[in-house]
Amino acid sequence: MSYRYNLAFQRETFEVNEDAAPSPGRADLTKGRIPWRTFRFGSPLFLGMILHSLFNFVDIIIIGNIPDNGIVDHGEKGIVALTLASYWNMLFLVIVNGISVSSVAVISRYWGEGRHEEGRGVAYQSMYLMIAVSLLSAALGLFSDPLIRVLGGEGDILWLGKRYLVIQMVGAFTMYFLLQITAVLRAAGDSVWPMVLLVAANLLNVVADVVLVYGWGPFPRLGVVGAAWGTVFSRGVFMILGFVVLVVGIKRMHIALLKPLKPAWREFWRLLKIGLPQSAQITVRLLAYMVIMRLVMEEGAMAATAFSITAGRLDMTALFGAVGWGAAASAMVGQNLGAGKLRRASASGWVATVYGAAIAGLMGLLFFLFAEPVMEFFFLFKKSVEPDVLRYGGTYLGIVCPAYPFIAVGIVLAQALNGAGSTKTPLCFDAFAFLLIQIPLALIMRDFAWGGSVWGLRGVYVSMLVTNVLLAGIYVVWFRLGTWKKKRIA
Repeated sequence: MSYRYNLAFQRETFEVNEDAAPSPGRADLTKGRIPWRTFRFGSPLFLGMILHSLFNFVDIIIIGNIPDNGIVDHGEKGIVALTLASYWNMLFLVIVNGISVSSVAVISRYWGEGRHEEGRGVAYQSMYLMIAVSLLSAALGLFSDPLIRVLGGEGDILWLGKRYLVIQMVGAFTMYFLLQITAVLRAAGDSVWPMVLLVAANLLNVVADVVLVYGWGPFPRLGVVGAAWGTVFSRGVFMILGFVVLVVGIKRMHIALLKPLKPAWREFWRLLKIGLPQSAQITVRLLAYMVIMRLVMEEGAMAATAFSITAGRLDMTALFGAVGWGAAASAMVGQNLGAGKLRRASASGWVATVYGAAIAGLMGLLFFLFAEPVMEFFFLFKKSVEPDVLRYGGTYLGIVCPAYPFIAVGIVLAQALNGAGSTKTPLCFDAFAFLLIQIPLALIMRDFAWGGSVWGLRGVYVSMLVTNVLLAGIYVVWFRLGTWKKKRIA
């Protein structure tokens, strides 16, 4: 890189544009110093995702501390049942995420070009797609029994899991619309309202879960099923508030729901064309987790409980933070490409990646150093914790935690590419890594013998570490090449 290029890059990246420095809630992401601009815009998204995952901790803690007094929905079985059901619910969430990603890509590009009315039209049409996904989710929820069985659920776990799943999938429309509303606001440069809606929904979810799971006051004790009802209710309340925000037109985005537009098939196709590869990308990751979960289930309930806590909650807390920075990268890359600021778009992606990797690495270090106390925290109110749960959980965290910063790199750069409309590339990378590398490697490493003993689950977890380090390297090389800057989406 030449000295002249370095100077030009520094001026493009770090100079403050003297034109109106916007507030973080009403962000023109094409102006301002990139490190500070990224931090101000991305911090609310990061905090919102972290708090979202932290409040999901509460679901596990509430379920994990149900006393084992002879009823079927006690601690360990309830945790495993909730986790198995959540995998299927997440399959539809990834479709919603794909639509959200495509909406952010198109709307943020329009916003960067100053075509606000067209951006609002896309936001409106995306709501029709949420209706379609909600109907499909509700239909699949009626087949909850075979869905839990295929992941290894039997007996009490099967009974709990299928009851939890049908409620979640029939009522999932509340989450779908809430996530899409926050995506639309984020694409227009508003990062405050998305954080407020998601954090408040999760706070209400905590209260609703405790009341319905344990049966406080006039409410009956519903056990694991109460957690499903609590989630549907809390999301529904803030879904309604989110629609109010859009209709009233607070901040930068508003859509006139009282003057409905006809469905526009051209817009649907464009959103699906951009978003489905993103959905398929996350589906690949999810399927890989489901395969690992199936292998873990073969080791017994204690191993499954430990995996549900570590992979299902601890991993997600660290990695949801990366998703927050990735959401910031997606919007910043989209707006800057729309404004023709190619170097600024690239620099925004790199800065968000550094933030995401650094924070994920710190969390991984803390989980690694304090593995046993962290595991015990999920059974805070029980007299004792199964030693096997602590042992299996410590093994997982000791192997997978070093991969956290690498996973964050892959997540943030993938979303940066998605923000540019280049959604097929992350799909190809993830399919190669997880389907062709991780799953075969997990099956091989599980039976690998060293020093006279078979690695078993340790080998499975090593395959996860190796895969994510490799994938991070692929994303870094590709993003550095910069061919994504030429992608056209509108």
